[in-house]
Amino acid sequence: MMESRVPIPDPYLLGSEWALGLTVYHWHGETVYAHDGSTVGQQARLRILPNSNLAITMLANGGPRDSFYRKVFNTILTELGIVTIPDLPKPDPTLSLDLSKYEGAYERPGARYEIEAEGGNLSLTFVLNPMQAQFLGKPERITYKLLPISETHFLMPSDDPLEDTQTVAIYDFKNGVAQYLHTNARVNPRVSN
Repeated sequence: MMESRVPIPDPYLLGSEWALGLTVYHWHGETVYAHDGSTVGQQARLRILPNSNLAITMLANGGPRDSFYRKVFNTILTELGIVTIPDLPKPDPTLSLDLSKYEGAYERPGARYEIEAEGGNLSLTFVLNPMQAQFLGKPERITYKLLPISETHFLMPSDDPLEDTQTVAIYDFKNGVAQYLHTNARVNPRVSN
């Protein structure tokens, strides 16, 4: 379960590799195995640190899930003198990107993301279906700024205090455009329109 691994396009929030049923993280040189799950209003996190002989889990209802998990786990790990969760990378304002390579729509069943360039910046619009938007009490289109970390990775901060900053990978460039957008543990292929 720990040795069969496949690289993950977005290593910042999810981990760098999938093992069999586990996600593999690398925290300051220590290999950490994980399995997470969530649905509306519920979340679960499991971290296994074999070199430290430790397993830690968290079950929670609601709230910003990533910042809460980081705060709780880092407090416990620090008290135990064990490695902590690495911070998200900072945006790189020196990057000069050809924004047209990213623009377009990416989707899979149940999710659509639209990337647009305006004023030298990229934005991502998450398009919810009407029933999902009504259930969540959100508009059908939610737009976020994308802040570049590298040529393929971006931070996606939110103005909503109940949402954490996410990361997005836009990658696999063919014929001058990206073919995939990866966020929230899911890959979304480019679509024609």
